[in-house]
Amino acid sequence: MAQKLTGTLLGTLSGHKDQVNGVAWSPDGRLASASWDGTTRIWDSSNGTVLARLGIHNNIQADGDSMVYDVAWSPDGRMLADARTYSRVGLWDSATGQSLSILDHENDVQAVAWSPDGSRLAAGDDDGVVRLWDASGQPLATLTGHIEQVYSVSWLPDSRGLASASEDKTVRLWDTATGQPFNVLSGYPNPPRSVAWSPNGRLLAFSGIMSEIYLWDMTTGKPLAPLKGHESIVWTVAWSQDGRFLASGSEDQTVRVWDASSGHALAVLTGHAASVHAVAWARDGRLASGSEDRTVRIWWVS
Repeated sequence: MAQKLTGTLLGTLSGHKDQVNGVAWSPDGRLASASWDGTTRIWDSSNGTVLARLGIHNNIQADGDSMVYDVAWSPDGRMLADARTYSRVGLWDSATGQSLSILDHENDVQAVAWSPDGSRLAAGDDDGVVRLWDASGQPLATLTGHIEQVYSVSWLPDSRGLASASEDKTVRLWDTATGQPFNVLSGYPNPPRSVAWSPNGRLLAFSGIMSEIYLWDMTTGKPLAPLKGHESIVWTVAWSQDGRFLASGSEDQTVRVWDASSGHALAVLTGHAASVHAVAWARDGRLASGSEDRTVRIWWVS
């Protein structure tokens, strides 16, 4: 039996005016949060200070006029991308908080992810389309095949492949060189809402309108036993940097930490007062969670 872990709350970040839908750590330990209040915030995670508030007076409407669904740092930490309503992806200078570019889609954008090599940005929208952009914001490719909105995208560690999760109840695995899927995972009873590759690329985790978390073994091409323990919808999943742990956030207001090798739940983190919609691991092992209760919590799991 895997040894249980303890989750210690390090801090709670407050200030958003609506639910927090995305969280992401920079390489140097800054924390970004995306909210339905129309802003993306950059925080000093050591003291809870807001370093930048993106979306105000930067050519993008905010404060009730738009919603931000997701946020992602470039691998070098210099840029942030966020996924917004009004069919937009915002590109931001993380040091100055200034808008660098606005990437136009044809419908609301719900997911963004940088390739690990930093050369491309993937964005999934409500038309079921995944668009690829270069780091300067120039369009590269359009991946089509989903028939309903795309909720989540995740890159393979080698930056050659991409996974996308959709309301059409499929997860598509794309070869980004050809723009074609090399596998389509289907047959699930409910739509997947979050998808994440393990750091070694061997396992794909996805979750959604269900209480189970599904794992797909890329080596064997077969599913593993699902992870069970949440009592309601699992909105989000994220791997630790070393690939040992998987974190999940749920409608049941908890964050759970799982042993990736055994599938056992190692910790249940409680304290949020509403659904948990986002989780992300920092390089140093800290875990952030964003919630419908409008807060971001930072945890240490040991």
